Amino acid sequence: MTDIATRVARGVALLDEQKPGWVGLIDLSAFDIGSTDRCILGQLYPVGHDDKVWVSGFDKGCDVLLPCCDYFGDDELCAGQCGGAEYGFDTTNGCETAREEYPALTAEWVRVIEVLRQRNQVQVTEVEEPVQV
Repeated sequence: MTDIATRVARGVALLDEQKPGWVGLIDLSAFDIGSTDRCILGQLYPVGHDDKVWVSGFDKGCDVLLPCCDYFGDDELCAGQCGGAEYGFDTTNGCETAREEYPALTAEWVRVIEVLRQRNQVQVTEVEEPVQV
């Protein structure tokens, strides 16, 4: 597996291509790479309480961006098994020991987002909450 900076750079490139403007949608004060709803994908692909397909924004984001994942709410799977880790969206060392990598992964995402915001003079915008039916 490649280093964290390389993996996050892949994730940035994928998001730039698939979800332009994403960097302004991330709430760094709520950001938590270990949370399936407050991580990068969790914030970009929020899931409503009545969603019947995805359990979390992380699952939904993986399915949208990395169709090979085919999560569909199966919490037994780890992103490292489908490529999410290759893009810095999750850890590489499996479900059991993932917490060891969270601090470095979080720090790199925060660093990159802050650099991109400053470089591009990005304004942070509110992410729309999922519509509750």
